[in-house]
Amino acid sequence: MMIAVAGWPDDPAMRQFKFYLAIAMLLFIAWQSWLFRHRLARIFKRRPNDPAKLEKVRRQLDEIHEESALHIFIAKRAAEVELRGHRIVVVHGTEAVPSVHGSNSTSSVFTIGEGDETEWMKHFPDVFEIAFAGKRLTVFWIKLPTLLQLSETIQHSA
Repeated sequence: MMIAVAGWPDDPAMRQFKFYLAIAMLLFIAWQSWLFRHRLARIFKRRPNDPAKLEKVRRQLDEIHEESALHIFIAKRAAEVELRGHRIVVVHGTEAVPSVHGSNSTSSVFTIGEGDETEWMKHFPDVFEIAFAGKRLTVFWIKLPTLLQLSETIQHSA
């Protein structure tokens, strides 16, 4: 059973076009998923998971959860990356957003800034984007392609 789209003629050529469009969309989603996992592997395979850093991140997230009812962050892995002379802890985990109809969760990569780190990260919007700003701690989304490019450039030039 094909779903008719208003304004689209339902002839065989159009059905074939819709079929190939659906296949292309599925391939694009699969490619994006593979690319995300590949980028994560490039960060975490080189740097082993650090249980002490992960525990510190989880304590910081507990503090953030006390302030925010909008975001719930769950840390699964943590690794330290050097970026322009600063060591940041890259966290792979899940972000859940509660709603009236349940909650939506997505796999995400983020870091937590505190004090001067927060101000430093704000100067690099090509790498960091604020997800939540609390009184003491700020959670930043990490844009993986840019982070990988900058951290590899630094490692190759050193």
